Amino acid sequence: MNLKRKYGNYELHPKMKITGYENEIWDEKKEIIEELKRAVQEKQKEKKTCILSFDLYPGVRKEEMMELANALQPDRIFDIEDCAKDEETLLREFNDYITDDRVFGIMCHKTIDTWFESEKLKTMKKTIETEYVSECVEEKDTNGGLIVIIGTATELLTEADVLVYCDLTRWEIQLRYRSGMPNWHSTNYNDPILTKYKRGFFIGVWRTAIKKSGMKNSRIFWIRRKKMHRFLQREMPSEAHCSSLPDSHFVWSRILIPAYGAVSG
Repeated sequence: MNLKRKYGNYELHPKMKITGYENEIWDEKKEIIEELKRAVQEKQKEKKTCILSFDLYPGVRKEEMMELANALQPDRIFDIEDCAKDEETLLREFNDYITDDRVFGIMCHKTIDTWFESEKLKTMKKTIETEYVSECVEEKDTNGGLIVIIGTATELLTEADVLVYCDLTRWEIQLRYRSGMPNWHSTNYNDPILTKYKRGFFIGVWRTAIKKSGMKNSRIFWIRRKKMHRFLQREMPSEAHCSSLPDSHFVWSRILIPAYGAVSG
C-alpha cells in the first residue's frame, strides 16, 4: 500500500479552475466603481430612485467600503450602525451567553435585529422610504436619484435595488483581532484574542449575521479580496466554493437577475 498516496494528499491551498469567465473579472477600483454605476443606471431606468446597499459582514473595514460609496456620488448615505445599541447595553443583554468562563460560552439564538434600537430603525426606515425617496423622485427628472445604505444588516431598513454583500473569512477576522480590531460595535481593542474570538463565536454577529433573509429582487454583487467574478447560479456561493477563488485583496462577483454576491475589505 502506498501510504504517501493514501495519507499524504492533503492540499494546503486547494483551488478550482473556473473557465469561461475570463472577461468577467474586475480588479481595479476604477473598474469596480464603473460597474456599480452601470448597475445603478440600469435600475434607474425601471425606477427613478435606486437604493444601493453595502451590507458588511462583521469585520469588514467600513472606511474602505465608504470610499466606494462616496465615489458613486449618491444623494445621501445612511449608516445603519447609527441605529445600533450602545456597547454597555449589548454587553448587558448578552451577558448570559458570554458567561464567566475563560473559553466556553452559550450559543446565542438571537437574530441580528436584536443588536439595534427598534425605534431608531423605524425612524431611519421612514426617512428612506417616504421622505428621501420621494424627494429624489421629484428633483431628478432624467438622471434619477441614488441612495446608499452601508453597514451590517442593511436589509433591516429596506430591500436594496443593488446589493453589494461584503464578506471575509473567519481566519481574516481573527488576524484583524490580533492586530487590534475590536468586536463589532465595541471598544475592546486591547482584549486578548481569546476574549474577542469567544464573543464573536458565541454571541457576536458572526452567528446572527448569517441568519438573514435573502434579497430576491436585488441585483447582487459579491466581493472577497481583490478581484470581481460573475457567478451564474441561483444561490449564495458556499464557503467551499469561495475557497476556490483567487487569493487576492478584493473579489467582486456579479450575476444577472437574480444576482448574488459579497465583498471583503
